[in-house]
Amino acid sequence: MLKVKYEGQDSFLLGLRQLQQYLNLRICFDGIILKTEKTNGGIGVERNKTAATIRYRDEHDFWFLLMRLYIHRNEESYKETFTTGIRSLGVMLDCSRNAVLKKESVKQYIVYLALMGYSYLELYTEDTYEIEGEKYFGYMRGRYTAAEIREIDEYAKMFGIELVPCIQTMAHLDCIFKWSRYRAIRDVDNILLLRDERTYALIDKMLKTVAENFTSRKINLGMDEAWLLGSGAFLNKNGYVPREELMLEHLDKVVKMAEGYGFEVSVWNDMFFRIGNGNEYRVEKPYFSPELIERIPQNAKLIYWDYCDEDEKVYVNALENSLRLTKNTGFAGGIYSWLTFIADNDLARRKIKPAVDACLKCGIDDILVTTWGDDGSESSRFSVLPSLCAYGEYCYTQTFDMCDEVLQNLFAYSLQEFCDLGIVNRYVDLDQIENSNVFYGNCAKYMLYNDLLYGVFDNNVPEDARVQSLKNYEKLSSLSKRKSPFSYLFKTMSSLASVLTEKSDLSIDIKRAYEEKDSEKLNNTIDRIEKVKRRLKRFILDYEKQWLKENKPFGFEVQQIRLGGLMERLNYSEKILKLYIAGKISKIDELEEKRLPSNYDTEDTRYNPFVDSWKNIVTCGRM
Repeated sequence: MLKVKYEGQDSFLLGLRQLQQYLNLRICFDGIILKTEKTNGGIGVERNKTAATIRYRDEHDFWFLLMRLYIHRNEESYKETFTTGIRSLGVMLDCSRNAVLKKESVKQYIVYLALMGYSYLELYTEDTYEIEGEKYFGYMRGRYTAAEIREIDEYAKMFGIELVPCIQTMAHLDCIFKWSRYRAIRDVDNILLLRDERTYALIDKMLKTVAENFTSRKINLGMDEAWLLGSGAFLNKNGYVPREELMLEHLDKVVKMAEGYGFEVSVWNDMFFRIGNGNEYRVEKPYFSPELIERIPQNAKLIYWDYCDEDEKVYVNALENSLRLTKNTGFAGGIYSWLTFIADNDLARRKIKPAVDACLKCGIDDILVTTWGDDGSESSRFSVLPSLCAYGEYCYTQTFDMCDEVLQNLFAYSLQEFCDLGIVNRYVDLDQIENSNVFYGNCAKYMLYNDLLYGVFDNNVPEDARVQSLKNYEKLSSLSKRKSPFSYLFKTMSSLASVLTEKSDLSIDIKRAYEEKDSEKLNNTIDRIEKVKRRLKRFILDYEKQWLKENKPFGFEVQQIRLGGLMERLNYSEKILKLYIAGKISKIDELEEKRLPSNYDTEDTRYNPFVDSWKNIVTCGRM
């Protein structure tokens, strides 16, 4: 236990009292005297037998340093100092792809971020925030109420965390276009209709709403990946206008609107690269027109994002190109939390050093870590915590030396143990794969949903899949027994691994037994289907418990529909096999088809490819 008699800056006291719920920390009269000192340069912490002093530059530094003091709580003498070029470190939590974190979960996140050295938190909300007078905006999506955002905002301030609105003002607004209320302002796909006053009236409501509910005057306006901008209803209404002209016009208009509410604006910068470079983002020597460079608003921060590379030179080149557009440049990395049931922290950690080193070399002092949830947010947002810890540690120290101590003190797992959640997706050794920097897979997902009668992904199932799945189950099950706030994540993933010990290669065995006309082997596969169904029920229950612990219930119906559909396909496959074995049908049409390799048959990644959506796994038909 760390007992402190606090005599520091009053603004930290409320947070310290809250922190007693998370650490074995007590504020009392008989503890060591804890003082604070604000500096303009280096920061650090120093203690002796009776007293400790935390010297901080920005408020968020205090909490990072307090965690160091806590880790060394049993030492009577301890001193550590830091000088860091990263002034601003943030996390973006995707709350738009079904999973909307409960306010209690966001508060929990805020505490962990503070102790890991973060200064801000962006809630990515496409339509999942309440706008007065727009009852269909975020309807049935678990949108945050104004009261919830204000409560989270106040809580964040206790820990020196700035809660920053992160919205969309051009594209990625898929869900609002489900409703007739918004179809008149749709250009094409998920893109707003520009040059239409109704569009800007809605954007003004967005800005007014976040201005009223967030105390931060920073805002991320999105504007990324608008591939078809100006090519739908806009084209029919206005004729052809070059995308560059549209982007610059829209950016200028919305930035001025945001500034009217006192905001400092940031946007993603990919569209400015794509416009003059054949829609490519990562170009070694991109072309920027003189007009583009001249008209980029210098008061808008452009964020360069890269989630893939492990070569520092690639990051340096990209950031130098970004700085050609504007000196007001930020960087965003990513943790592989999308399109899968669990984050791939092992892979994400490999990107941290080259990315941060490049930022330091290029003078970029603002880094944002994204945790996207594409294809349904199947993955727990808490499963990225090992990588967030590593990011924070490296930004402060340029090492990963204290990650184990931080994670063990907070969660009772070491860095690697926490990362081992991802073994449910690991069936190959990345160290043995050339160019593995662009390699990551979601084999647990495609082996789970791979249809027993279609077997589209049979070619991507490793020969030892059942053996490896059993090893994964045993390891995850063992780790789930530890007393930790996140043991339930290991329980859910062990349940998934348990399903795969029977399911992973079952479609292969069914196809082989059918072609060999071996009734005994087919009967054995029916027994295995029964086992899969029992284990799937267990996984569904564990996954439901995990989802409802972390998120609002909205969006979970997508997971239930998917998993319920899988159960029905299991039932149907079992029924058809029984009819065939009993001689009541002469053939099984699906099994008569010749199995072809999937699109994911590149030799290096064949046994753990990245499959980009659930619907591309479950069927070859139209959905």
